[in-house]
This record gives sequence, structure tokens and C-alpha cells, in this order.
Amino acid sequence: MKTSLRLTLLIITSIIVIFMAIPVFLTGDITVEASTEINASPEIVYNEVNVLRNWKQWSPFETDSTMVNKYEGPEAGTGARRNWTSKHNGNGKIMIIKSEPDSLIETKMDFGEPGAAVGRWTFSNDQGKTRVRWQLQIQKLQYPFGRWLGLMLKKMMTPVLENGLSKLKLVIEKQKPVSDTLRKKP
Repeated sequence: MKTSLRLTLLIITSIIVIFMAIPVFLTGDITVEASTEINASPEIVYNEVNVLRNWKQWSPFETDSTMVNKYEGPEAGTGARRNWTSKHNGNGKIMIIKSEPDSLIETKMDFGEPGAAVGRWTFSNDQGKTRVRWQLQIQKLQYPFGRWLGLMLKKMMTPVLENGLSKLKLVIEKQKPVSDTLRKKP
């Protein structure tokens, strides 16, 4: 009986050591990305993403009916901020930290205790259409559980970003073209 107890303790200890040791070698940052092609100019797509209030129409993270948003700073571009509270998805904030007309938008997201992420949107003209790429770099995943989760996050988050881009495509392609004089620039 002492031998089986020792063997059981040895197996449990080995599992714990392995569980704690492997995340030491796993990265604390991961990048998830998705892309699509939208039948509109880079200017139109950029202008849609550059206004945080517009995200309510297509962002996959805006599905919580308990979410309350507060907007601060400029309406569009660098410095535009949104803070949210949510009973289901927690609280957080997003800010546009870089905005280059018709080509690039970078965001910084803070989810409080769970961590932070940097978003990067790129827009390029592809024969009259826009190639949109959305990247999320999730930073500082906690040891050990967050790093284990990081192994699965790419598979979990890629379809979420693809869903958001699909909705963005629908929203933009349904819009009627707006004359250049009515388009808003940051």
C-alpha cells in the first residue's frame, strides 16, 4: 500500500511540475489576425473603422446588451477613446493611438486585470477594392494559466475577428457612396 501511495504522489507531483514548467517556455504575447477584401475604396473603409462609435454596427465584441459605452476625445482618429462597462464581458477601454489616413489605425485596449491588447488595422488598395487586415496582439498573458490559454487563443479568436470583418464588409458594401466633400477626415 505504501508503494502505491508513493507512486500516486510521484505521478501527481510530476504532473504539477510539468504543468508549471512548460509555461515558462511559452510566450506571454500572441498575435491573432484576419483579413478580407471589401468592395470600396480604402478611404471609405478607413473612415468607418476610424470612428469608434461606428464599431457598434459590426464589431464582434459589441454583442453584449448590458454594455454601456462612454466616448471621450475627438470623434475620430488619434486620441479617440471609448470606455465600457458590462455585466457579462467586464469593463475596459480602447483608444486610437495612431491613425494614418486611408492606410493604418492602431488601437490600445485595456481590459483591467485580464490584460491588454494592441490592435492594428491596415488598408490597401487591391484593384479598386480594399484589402483590410485586422491584427490583435494580446500582451502579458499571466503565468501559468494565461500562457496555457495563449495556446488556444489563436484558434478561438481568429473566427471572432473574421466575423467582425464579415460584418464590416456588409455594413460598408450596403452604404451608398458618399461624395468626397461629405467624407470625414481626421
